[in-house]
Amino acid sequence: QQASPITLQKFTMSLDPITLDPDTLKSANTLNALIYPAHFAKGSMKLVYDLIILLSDGSEERVAAKRLYRVVEEDADDITNMISLSDNHTNLESEVYRLILGEKVLNEFYAFARKNNVDVFHIKFSSAYLATEIRASVTREPSTASGMVVFPADSDEGMTWLIEPKRAAAVISFTGTLDQQPTGSDDICSNTIHAFAHYTFGASEATVVFADLQGTPGLVGGKDRIILFDPMTHTTDGTSGLGDFGDEGIDQFIEGHECNDICDALGLWEKYP
Repeated sequence: QQASPITLQKFTMSLDPITLDPDTLKSANTLNALIYPAHFAKGSMKLVYDLIILLSDGSEERVAAKRLYRVVEEDADDITNMISLSDNHTNLESEVYRLILGEKVLNEFYAFARKNNVDVFHIKFSSAYLATEIRASVTREPSTASGMVVFPADSDEGMTWLIEPKRAAAVISFTGTLDQQPTGSDDICSNTIHAFAHYTFGASEATVVFADLQGTPGLVGGKDRIILFDPMTHTTDGTSGLGDFGDEGIDQFIEGHECNDICDALGLWEKYP
């Protein structure tokens, strides 16, 4: 494949430590990159492309770039009817928020485990940021990967991408979107992730649960870890993004979660029944 040059405007997100509201910051500098025209992976709603970021020191950073091609789980083989640019951007922004929120709650979960002297497996949520294709002197037209022929007539901004580090191809699934029954091995890794889901449900006062938890093996700090990506959440108001089934999703967690050895050691049933 022949990669094509694109210019990207980077957006990073942080959380207010009190309200947990997102704060999106537009970077002062743009990124020059190369993107390949054909996707190398496809999920139920997203396409994934190889992206090479050209750094100012002459080196390269290879990452994965994701965009939505639909927002409902139907016509899985149809990738021709692209969703609007604004819907794509809004929903990807929600996905970055979920990753950042997940990492924050995960750190609180580890602090809770240390306080109770309980050994757990260390997992991590993937890092991510948004980057929007923009019209520039070297990129007058959108990339082939974007699915766009021209930039909008009233804007110099095109497709928004969710940018993540490239991961191993092997994916381990721990929960489904609505199915919270344990899957896979009954080991410390799986039990930690299910206990984390229980902790999130309790610490949020039954207003948030994480779902569709899946990850890939990876090194973090030189140690083997599981890196979670593309999580979904169910919330009481049902507005956290794609796959949020609201109270139905929370009820499914209550009905489907089975406490394991780590839940028991942490006293989650007594603290968060």
